[in-house]
Amino acid sequence: MHTIDFLPESYREKSSRRHDMVWRLGVVALLVGLVGASLLYQFGQRRAVLAQLAEVDQQHAQAQQTIAELGQAQAELQQARRAAALYVYLQHRWPSSRLLEAVARHLPEQLVLDEVRAVRERGGDAPVATTARSAGEGNEVEALPPHQRDLTELRKQNDDYRSVVYVHGTADDAAALHRYVRSLQESPLWEEVQLARIEAAEQATGSHFQLRLVARAGYGQPAGPTEPLLAAVADRPARKGTTP
Repeated sequence: MHTIDFLPESYREKSSRRHDMVWRLGVVALLVGLVGASLLYQFGQRRAVLAQLAEVDQQHAQAQQTIAELGQAQAELQQARRAAALYVYLQHRWPSSRLLEAVARHLPEQLVLDEVRAVRERGGDAPVATTARSAGEGNEVEALPPHQRDLTELRKQNDDYRSVVYVHGTADDAAALHRYVRSLQESPLWEEVQLARIEAAEQATGSHFQLRLVARAGYGQPAGPTEPLLAAVADRPARKGTTP
């Protein structure tokens, strides 16, 4: 049995076009949806990247600030060290009172001091200092920071010198004099102790003597002490039998 189609051919064509249109609209809608989803995903990724970039920029700025602060702190530390070195060097000379106290500390009764004189003398092996400088050396010194420049000038003027104490007196007992010299040699304050002269007294018993005491280098000088000041200048306790 055959089905008889009474619909005109134009109607079938319109129906076919409508069906194709629906499929096309569906495909277009799907594509639009995919593109929109892709755009939304990319927008989200972009926002995340921008947020990370802003965080990195902030961390970079903080790092730069920390580096600048560290550089400033290091510069201040260097300046403080130069100032401290200068202040320490300004006190490198042993006080005269300290030198005289060290002379009198272990003085026995058999010795009478007639004169104690403290002077500054150039070391025997030290080169002769000169204030004349070449143009290049002068420019190098002038280019130094103020504290370091002052310290350099002070070193040139003072590093060659030592504090020297001359002690003149009379000894009624030669053994007591030698024990006194030995006690001075045991003191860390003195770099050199010399019994420069000893001779019999003309109109009295005993002997006249002269001592030459060279103090050790002070703080900041070559071969100077590195321990705290009180420990550096404190004498060792006198040994038994060194003084009567």
